Amino acid sequence: MKKSIIIILIIVSLYLLIAIFGLGLLDSLMNKYLYIDNVGFKYSNGKWNNIKISKDILKKYEIYLPNTFEHIGKYNIKYDNKWYYGNKGLMPYDEVLFAYKGNNIKIYEYKTNYGIYDTKIKEFLEENNLTYEELNLEKEISIDLDNNGENDVIYALSNVYSSKDEKVLFSAIIVKINKEYSILKTILDDDEVMLDIFAIMDINNDKKLELIINEQGFSLNGNTYSIYGIKNGKYTELIKA
Repeated sequence: MKKSIIIILIIVSLYLLIAIFGLGLLDSLMNKYLYIDNVGFKYSNGKWNNIKISKDILKKYEIYLPNTFEHIGKYNIKYDNKWYYGNKGLMPYDEVLFAYKGNNIKIYEYKTNYGIYDTKIKEFLEENNLTYEELNLEKEISIDLDNNGENDVIYALSNVYSSKDEKVLFSAIIVKINKEYSILKTILDDDEVMLDIFAIMDINNDKKLELIINEQGFSLNGNTYSIYGIKNGKYTELIKA
């Protein structure tokens, strides 16, 4: 009996929410949307999907500047060969768009060290046949990725634009969790494409952080973005566009 009453109360509450605020509120409570540059993602019922960017006005999106973590504000956005934003009128958005809508999404700020201070990382790279004479990208980010109270480390490393005579060209994203290293993503023998961390977020509110990795280079038709999350204790690619 009590269970039936609870179900009825939930149904009535949802009906009142729809009646007062419309379907938009219910959609933002049930689903999460993320737009990065020229790609879109949707997270619903524990699953990720790519979404096509329409030319409709998308209402009430939080906009952030990547890397600086500056919150631009909550705006309507629209794509028509480029992004526009605003509330009472739309203005051109001249930065790389990083916008989301959904309940309990958090952007994590982090500090980047430019230089590698872990002496064991070179050993790990050599064990995986990623040798180098010179790194032109060496980022080290310290942050608690799995919510165990201890900081982990993300590395973005590349010798793609090295001035030395390299045996192999590579760009790689590596994480160290609980003192164990693992390669999330790597590109080999491409002298134009590099990988980097675009953003760190908690999208599904489980305190375990998602990583957004961007793949950029002259040989690509626009940037490519991948979202990585923790499954069974290890990072895995959840979706790519």
